[in-house]
Amino acid sequence: MAEPKTTHTDTLPSGAEIETLPELKRGAGEVSKGREEVKIPNAGEALEPLKIWLKSHYKLRFRERQRIEAFVAYYAGTQAEPMPFAGRTEWLQRLDQWLAQDQSRFLLLSGSAGRGKSALLLHWLARIIPQQPDLAILFLPISIRFETSNELEGLRLLLAAVCDYFSSYGLRFSYHKLNTHDYRNELFSRWKDMANESNQRYLLVIDGIDESTHHGSLKKVLPTDLPANLHLLLSARHPPEETDGKSWFQKLRINGKSWFQKLRVSGEFLELPLLTQSAIAEAIIQLGRPLNELAEQETVVKELYRLTDQGDPLLLTLWIGQIWQNRETAPNLTVDKLQQLKPSFAGFYKIWLEEQQQLWKAQAIEISPPYFNLLMAVLASAYGPLLEPELIALLKQMPSLIVWEEVTLRKILTTANRLVVRDGENQGFSLIHPRLNDYFQAELAQNPAQQRQVHEAYLNWGAQVVADLNQGRLIPERCPHYLLHHYTEHLVVAHLEPRLALEKHWLPLIEGSGWHQAWEAYEDTLSGFLSDLQQVIQVLRQYHQACDEHGERTAMKLAAEVRCALIRASIHTLIQYLPTTLLVQLVEAKIWSLPRAERVIAQFEDREQVDYLVELAKIVLPEDKNRLLQQAITAAGNIQDEECRTKILITLSSLLAGKPHLLQQTLTITENIQTAAGNIHSEGYRAKVLITLSSLLAGKPHLLQQALTIAENIQYEGIRVRALTALAPQLAVEPHLLQQALTAAGGIQDDEDRAQVLIALASQLVGKPRQQILQQALTTLTITGNIQHKKYRARDRAQDRAQALILLVSQLVGKPRRQALRQALIAVGNVQDERSRAKILTVLVSQFAGKPPRRVLKQALIAAENVQDERSRAETLAALVPQLAGKPRQRILKQTLIAAENVQDERSRAEALAALVPQLAGEPRQQVLQQALTAVENIRYKRVQDKRDRANVLAILAPQLAGETVLLEQALSVSRKIQDEWERAQVLTKLASRLFGKLRQQVLQQALIAVRNIPEEESCAKALDAKIFLEITLVALLDREEPTISSAVLIQNHPDLLTYSLWADWLGRAPLKRSELFEVTEKLCAAAIQLTGNPQEANEIARAVMDVVRWWP
Repeated sequence: MAEPKTTHTDTLPSGAEIETLPELKRGAGEVSKGREEVKIPNAGEALEPLKIWLKSHYKLRFRERQRIEAFVAYYAGTQAEPMPFAGRTEWLQRLDQWLAQDQSRFLLLSGSAGRGKSALLLHWLARIIPQQPDLAILFLPISIRFETSNELEGLRLLLAAVCDYFSSYGLRFSYHKLNTHDYRNELFSRWKDMANESNQRYLLVIDGIDESTHHGSLKKVLPTDLPANLHLLLSARHPPEETDGKSWFQKLRINGKSWFQKLRVSGEFLELPLLTQSAIAEAIIQLGRPLNELAEQETVVKELYRLTDQGDPLLLTLWIGQIWQNRETAPNLTVDKLQQLKPSFAGFYKIWLEEQQQLWKAQAIEISPPYFNLLMAVLASAYGPLLEPELIALLKQMPSLIVWEEVTLRKILTTANRLVVRDGENQGFSLIHPRLNDYFQAELAQNPAQQRQVHEAYLNWGAQVVADLNQGRLIPERCPHYLLHHYTEHLVVAHLEPRLALEKHWLPLIEGSGWHQAWEAYEDTLSGFLSDLQQVIQVLRQYHQACDEHGERTAMKLAAEVRCALIRASIHTLIQYLPTTLLVQLVEAKIWSLPRAERVIAQFEDREQVDYLVELAKIVLPEDKNRLLQQAITAAGNIQDEECRTKILITLSSLLAGKPHLLQQTLTITENIQTAAGNIHSEGYRAKVLITLSSLLAGKPHLLQQALTIAENIQYEGIRVRALTALAPQLAVEPHLLQQALTAAGGIQDDEDRAQVLIALASQLVGKPRQQILQQALTTLTITGNIQHKKYRARDRAQDRAQALILLVSQLVGKPRRQALRQALIAVGNVQDERSRAKILTVLVSQFAGKPPRRVLKQALIAAENVQDERSRAETLAALVPQLAGKPRQRILKQTLIAAENVQDERSRAEALAALVPQLAGEPRQQVLQQALTAVENIRYKRVQDKRDRANVLAILAPQLAGETVLLEQALSVSRKIQDEWERAQVLTKLASRLFGKLRQQVLQQALIAVRNIPEEESCAKALDAKIFLEITLVALLDREEPTISSAVLIQNHPDLLTYSLWADWLGRAPLKRSELFEVTEKLCAAAIQLTGNPQEANEIARAVMDVVRWWP
């Protein structure tokens, strides 16, 4: 193999020149036995506080904590490889000053590669840990060398750090979360929790954001509104041609704006400079005897300053290490001999490699510099550490005269520990610093042929492993972890010819079962595989779009898109349609562990996660229950649809009694519901959750305070009134909060709304204070009644005023009550709508425990009798019947029946008659029931949704049919006469829902017969309420003569698939149920043939279907 070109060979001393510099040769073996033993300083003493701190943190992620410990240990150095830290006293002080102030709580520390940013931060943390023991430190070092650069691993580490401080919130590390989206959401929600801990100071340090594989994930985690008690420090390197790290402003962008532009707090920017000559001397002194004598020689220090490119910390570390290894002869080092050496890493590398050649020769290891350079280039091209077997397999993909053996490779890389970080068993091999990656990649670029070989080696290795997995030559458990994490990264940057990339690399990931089985064996879920699948889909769409634009549709691989859609749908089908009860039973029977069930649940959509977590929480230990509920609340908070989120939070609230930290989290989510300007719906959702939670807040002043604040901040008065009214019952034992609520009520502009809140708050008082507040409400409503509606021209509030006064009638006593009654009658008289006026009077009548005042009852009857609409008149009169007796009762009953009989609309007539039935007995009751059933039978519908009318009315009548055998048979007869099976099933199930015992079973049997006759399964499923549907299925199973009902929602209204754009759009939004895709396979085949003109596509789609059925049962 030809030796790779090197741009610096003409500036380096020759091998003969190197031999004249014995001071720089490895001299440990030449040390005289009689010489006094050299005392090697403990270079890691300064970092000892940080090492101790680490042992008590990240406890929930032990494996990742080991990586941080290895990271710190590297910078702490060893006796054999000391790591001096010098010349940064001023910068440590500047960091101290930044932490001590609160005006600029964000700091960006930048510098070109090798400036010592990580070392500075580690020493600073080790310095402040003992000085500020109450400071809560969150530390995330992002490093390719130590396997923390992967987005998922980094998020896990950061969440583990957060969990150290938030155990009081019930927050524990979520082992089931294998989705970066889940981790980001969990972390992002913690910033507000930090803000709530106002007495606790926090420091978040993220080192090396330039090494992160996904820069964009940071902007989804970092807060743009820093809590007042949080300081945030980021460090990043920038290219040598740039003078600072401000280019990072553009790299972290959100919606076109940089994260820094969105940051709502001022920040500082610290550029780390090169070291001074005095720092070089300080570093030498730290090494101790015998090298400290060199620091006294100014000319030697000056030459070392030159060799380090005027104080480059990385070069200083390398040169210091080299001198340390030759420390026995180093005191004799002269300026003349140093002047023969060349600066920069290239100069150091030449010296170092010459010495390594001698060492390898002594150990009988034969490897020429070109081959070693190639090995370094391979490591420099990796996206993470490589284990020994992985590196051997990779090197075998390259043409070479060397047969790489594991033992030999280990010896080479072990002795190259000045350049290579080694942990071949666990962590793998990688270069010690990104600066070295840059150097060896630049050297490799000078030889394009060899550069191509290195890049192709990674791709060929990946392709070979995937082929072996698919063909069964490699078991999934033995798949190299490096490839699982980084194979697709190499494919993305390879810029291969599109068709070649697809056929050789991308499509094999989905055309066999090996890759998904390898992912499942590695992480026990399919999150990683789904991520790779999404990349395949993106590549296919780009390829097909190009084919479409260039008129090359025959080259399209549409069957591959169908395969991807089928696989994705299969995975979601397996996950989403796992019955909740089955998952719970698997955990109860200890067939599945709780962590495994949580990992499966983590793959659901947020909305479905909540259902599963709630059911699982019912069977686990209390400490696990709290954690599962906390996860459910977090999942609910992630739901984007506000209406859906509101419904789920309301459902969850019933499980939160006695759990203050979960209630607080739910309140915080409620508070954070975004309210756009003029968006009344969002405030309505916020109020609904608040109203539901209100009953759980009794005896919890801090939560009531938070809830009351949320209510006060609602902009729309009507919604604010509902929230305040709901909170009122919980404020009785909290006088200061009750007073706060009364003050809030006084700020309500609308008189009726203000009175409503005052009445609700007065009910929490007793004695004189209660009557005072009620009197205040009455005064408000009385004043309103005297202004002749000038302020209500646009909106009549007389009805609201009347209802509020009726409440006062029920609570006041004596003269104020009589005054409230007079005002209520006046307000009722001002209600323009006759039906509303009659209903309000009916409510007023019901407020009296005994017989209502004659004038009130008389006025109510007159109002009811004057209602022109027969249905409304019948309903109102029926409501007044219980207040009457004797002849007046009979007279009103007769009027009610006449009004009901005169209702023209069959549905309305049936409902009016049904409302009258409970007031009758004997033969009149049976007659009215008969009339109601006749009206039901005559109901006709004009719209599809009107089919439910007969079912709804029968549901009202059903309870009255118990014991009425003849009438029940008539109701069933009405159902049997309905020709439409879908409607008949609806009627029978509604009828069954109101019956009990054997009678219920009989009606369910009738419903089952109707359902079996529905031709479309979709209509079958939609015909039945979910609970009734399950009960019918159970009835069928018990009967054993009836087959069970299989229901599958079939796809409807297929879009036109005759152009690629519509094809791609349809597949991109394809249903997640595999059965639905199978139903349209024939259409897909026809569309694919017409689109491409290639009949073979139909065969490929058919093969994809068969493969998916075989691999994804």
